[in-house]
Amino acid sequence: MDLLVCIDLYKNDTGTFAHYNLPATTIYEKGGLHILTQPFEPYPFAEWRPKVVEPKGQARAEWDITRDICRAARIRFLNHPIIDTLDKLMGFFGSKFEEKHLAQYLLLSGMSRKKMSVKKLMRAEGGIKFGDVEWGKFLQSGLMTADRKIQLCPTEFADELARVLSSQACANEDFPFLLISGGRRLASFNTWTHNMPSMMERLRGNYAAINEEDGKRLGIANGRTIRVTSATGTLDIPVALSNDVRQGVIVIQQFWGHHYNSGQRLANRHPGVNVNLLHDDRVRDAFCGMPVFNGTPCKVELAKTNMEIDALVASLTKVN
Repeated sequence: MDLLVCIDLYKNDTGTFAHYNLPATTIYEKGGLHILTQPFEPYPFAEWRPKVVEPKGQARAEWDITRDICRAARIRFLNHPIIDTLDKLMGFFGSKFEEKHLAQYLLLSGMSRKKMSVKKLMRAEGGIKFGDVEWGKFLQSGLMTADRKIQLCPTEFADELARVLSSQACANEDFPFLLISGGRRLASFNTWTHNMPSMMERLRGNYAAINEEDGKRLGIANGRTIRVTSATGTLDIPVALSNDVRQGVIVIQQFWGHHYNSGQRLANRHPGVNVNLLHDDRVRDAFCGMPVFNGTPCKVELAKTNMEIDALVASLTKVN
């Protein structure tokens, strides 16, 4: 990339590749309209998150950072002509368009059926419910398709599905296993929990899972280190034997591989391995363009480190 700018609370793994790392504020150092969970609310609802303390050091809210970048790049603030013009006009009078103004704009432009002021919203402890869900309304007026029906399987998708099913990735003599890299653990939420002591005590890195019968056939015991090789790369990782995994399949948990000089000191002590090293990112899903992270043919064997340890134990036993 020509330029990578990261905005975060501390430099994470991605930030180690960035040209600039800009310090962001925590949720307690900025106020704003709480919109992250709105799609999951049981009814129309809005909540204002108040600022509790002032930011420390050079930390700034993403809102202010984005504004300055837009001005420097000479593009519209929030990519919105009206908001951009208002912000410029307010700037002439020593003010600026803030999140509370955006909240007012949203509230007045149809975010709710009730016209609501931001002041009232900011005073409402626990947020404001705007009404009940109007069941069936979406089916009556929200469908924008020509036949007013939900297209569960568009023609383009059906055609691509047929092509994929006729050309699936298959295991072969060189790579007899198929790799799934979507494995997760309850204490791991992407990389967010990897720097939390209470979570990392349970996690301590990631592991691979194969079927017990595959383990017996390959002479691999539970907890040993295995070597997984694909046409793209090789990695060593501890293994867990499980009948929850089909024979011929290996599952490796994703979001690991904290081997970078980042601010995630705890995560760096239990880095795990990056399963993406086994996938070729040039292999893409033709329908959506995403790299394919499942169904990659690979080979599984006991890691060399295990063999060296076994040989050393055997030699010591022989000497004794």
